[in-house]
Amino acid sequence: MVMGQFGGKLLVFQSTLPSLGIGRLRLRGDDVCAYGTDKEHILRVPEDTFYKQMAAEFTKNQIAVDIFSLSGQYCDVASLSSLAKYTGGQVYHYPSFHATTHRDKLKHELSRNLTRETAWESVMRIRCGKGVRFTTYHGHFMLRTTDLLALPAVDSDKAFAMQLSLEETLMTTQTVYFQVALLYTSSSGERRIRVHTAAAPVVTDLGEMYRQADTGAIVSLLARISVENSLSDKLDSVRQQLQLKLVRSLKEYRNLYVVQHRIGGRLIYPESLRYLPLYILALCKSLALRGGYADVSLDERCAAGFSMMILPAKRLLNFIYPSLYRLDEVLTMEPDRIDGSLRRLPLTLQCLDSAGLYLLDDGFTFLVWLGRMLQPELVNDVFGVSLANFPDLSKGLGLLTLSSMFPSPGSQQCDISADSRSECPSSSLQTAFFYVSLYLVAIAQSGHKPCVQAFGADQFDATDPIESSSRSSFFNWWYFGVSASATVAVAVMSYVQDNVSWGLGFGVPCIIMLLALIVFLLGTRTYRFYDSSPGKDGSVFLRAGKVFRAWRKRSPEGGALVEHGEYAENAVLAEEVRGLARLFPIWAACLLYGVVFAQSPTLFTKQAATLDRRVGSSLFQIPPAAMQCFLGVSIIICVVLYDRVLVPVARRITGVASGITMLQRIGTGMALALAALVVATLMEMRRLRAARDAGVVDVPEAVVPMSLWWMVPQYVLLGAADVFTLVGMQEFFYDQMPGELKSLGLALYLSVLGVGSFISSFLISVIDGVTSRDGGTSWFADNLNRGHLDYFYLLLAALTALELVAYLYFSATYVYKRKPVNVH
Repeated sequence: MVMGQFGGKLLVFQSTLPSLGIGRLRLRGDDVCAYGTDKEHILRVPEDTFYKQMAAEFTKNQIAVDIFSLSGQYCDVASLSSLAKYTGGQVYHYPSFHATTHRDKLKHELSRNLTRETAWESVMRIRCGKGVRFTTYHGHFMLRTTDLLALPAVDSDKAFAMQLSLEETLMTTQTVYFQVALLYTSSSGERRIRVHTAAAPVVTDLGEMYRQADTGAIVSLLARISVENSLSDKLDSVRQQLQLKLVRSLKEYRNLYVVQHRIGGRLIYPESLRYLPLYILALCKSLALRGGYADVSLDERCAAGFSMMILPAKRLLNFIYPSLYRLDEVLTMEPDRIDGSLRRLPLTLQCLDSAGLYLLDDGFTFLVWLGRMLQPELVNDVFGVSLANFPDLSKGLGLLTLSSMFPSPGSQQCDISADSRSECPSSSLQTAFFYVSLYLVAIAQSGHKPCVQAFGADQFDATDPIESSSRSSFFNWWYFGVSASATVAVAVMSYVQDNVSWGLGFGVPCIIMLLALIVFLLGTRTYRFYDSSPGKDGSVFLRAGKVFRAWRKRSPEGGALVEHGEYAENAVLAEEVRGLARLFPIWAACLLYGVVFAQSPTLFTKQAATLDRRVGSSLFQIPPAAMQCFLGVSIIICVVLYDRVLVPVARRITGVASGITMLQRIGTGMALALAALVVATLMEMRRLRAARDAGVVDVPEAVVPMSLWWMVPQYVLLGAADVFTLVGMQEFFYDQMPGELKSLGLALYLSVLGVGSFISSFLISVIDGVTSRDGGTSWFADNLNRGHLDYFYLLLAALTALELVAYLYFSATYVYKRKPVNVH
């Protein structure tokens, strides 16, 4: 060891997790499942004893270590900081370090670290008089004997706390003495000793002891004890212990005077401790002790704990209960009136004025809060930038892209969100363009979706056995293309819209649609068109109207149509009416599948938003909406397996060109949807149990310690169900419709999804109203940890089972318009 010859101070600048060689550490900060369990504290203690042993060697050679953690990722501060903890050092942590942002702070702290007066090669001994003794010591040091602290380096920025106990009854005339002796070497090389002696009187009146209590010293000691307890217990238990200590101390004081002063249930406390409850509450909400996994990163929590272990009482109080000042009133004063005008404000919402400018100081960080009604001139004077020039979050197919790119008017006030982005209200022009564009997209989809698919299927000759078989595959590969493009769009565009720009997020699909239109028009000369025969109406709506008029012109005899004269044509039309009537039970039996289909982009996404969405050990989180990608990937894989594996095998067994009939295909998908709902129910039950075990049931913004990958099976099963049911419905309704009503058949398939969405909304509204009545908790509560989506999924599973029974009955009696093409 090079420094072992002369000692000194070692500054360690750490920017990544040491994962190679001796002392390598593993990534353990993302162990979500440990939180809320008896193993939670393991994450906050060193992974092994290597760094503590190294610290002991450093202390032996009079080497102090200061840690500068400069990382945007997990680097295990809990393990590395053992070097500082046992050598009298200090931990400096810079979350999400960026040179531009943290340059001045790093420069100041490094300068202070190198230039402050320091005592080297120190040992500290603490003694007390007869009748009392010190039992525990708290701070950064290496304990050599029961009362000797080894400190390779110590300075005025550090403090220590001790606990004492009574060994015998103290007489009232006695005075207890305390003495601290520090033997050290100065920076000039002189060996010195500094001794501090204090005397404290012994009193018989317990109330007098309360009245002389020092709140700062009490909080300082409790903070250090709590940080140390967090290394061996759950955070929730540590906070409960703090609150219990407070309650017991105030209850004891109250018992002294409750009879004398005839005080009822009112809380009483000594004047010296009037701020103690406030500081205990602040301590429970400090970085080191508050919340759980989702509230503070593990490194930041550990670094805050190390800082609280060494801070002097005054700085510690300011750290857990920061100072709040209002600046705008002071900045508008005359210079000679400013002195004494800057006063500290309580940390309450009532103290914040929307027209004010506030500064929050915890001794480590400055936070500036700007009210939305703050005068723009003052902002310009203080920050040198106009309020209207602050970042605009609203900058971000046609009119939808344009609406997202309209800037908000400069006169509107913007709020700053929790992630430091500006949130501005939309203008009237933005809102108008947005809704007009949405309705245009809806109108375009209503004409595009049923017609373009019917037009594509029309390119195959139904009378040709080969082309008829290819047409069945066309529906498979059509859905394959739609799902593949939707998967890419969800995965890429959701990230672009959240992290880059909404304008770009809408602009890219707009350009792609323009390119698709050009490609479509270029193929005009190669398309196969079918002209209506002279005896048939060219308009779909005229043909449909004529069909229903024919149904009304029935002969009185048994309702049959007379097949001569003008009634000859009506006989054909009536047959088409009966064909449409036979489709209705099948359509109705498929409606509940539309309800199941509506859950994927809604409730499934809400579930995903509550889970741990990190990918592996990285900090990247999957957006909840991007979970739809698993649905798309499942569809893509299942389409290939269905068309290339299942159909050829089934074709050899059944002799049907499409492998299985269209109705069999739809029924298989319904069964898979039932399985997906059962899996979703079991997954939601597990999620609720994980939330209860982690103690985050009443913390809706907290992440449930459960991996996002638990939701993949329900997406996979639902994707497989779509391949069978949705594609089967497309082919079925297209094939069984009269020749001139093919596009109407595909519209009938789309109506299953539309009506299913309405039924889903109706069910949710009714169930929400019933379950939340009389103060009850809704199944769909905003806090999903209190809701019961598992009950809703179970209800849908039961309805789907009934729907499947009804579907099997109607499909067994259905007669196809023409028999499926046989390959034999």
